[in-house]
Amino acid sequence: MSHPLFLYGTFLDQGSQSHLLQRSRRHPGWVQGELYRLRAGYPAMRPGGDGKVFGEWIDPIPDAVLQMLDLYKGVGQGLYERRLVEVHSGGIHFAAWAWVMEHPEDHGGRTIRSGRWHPHPRGADR
Repeated sequence: MSHPLFLYGTFLDQGSQSHLLQRSRRHPGWVQGELYRLRAGYPAMRPGGDGKVFGEWIDPIPDAVLQMLDLYKGVGQGLYERRLVEVHSGGIHFAAWAWVMEHPEDHGGRTIRSGRWHPHPRGADR
């Protein structure tokens, strides 16, 4: 079964990898979780907890594209895991795929308290 895809970092509309999903219609949403900035300079989300991670969701994409993005995200190497998360958007909630990381601190992860990804740290994101 295909599901929407929740984006919170480099795949966002203004993110460095947005071109990989440039034809997708984007909608604002959020997920219960914690956002981290990894030592390598990209984000990771740990689902659950008291925080909110803000991002965008897109309609389901072909399985072949999703599998290609899994390769890009290092799913096969254990860096990220693609998992269904509950997205909140416009007063509704639904399941969507997202790439998550259970232990971002193992990769030098530092909490982004705002829950919003910016490619360059600023203010409370530091």
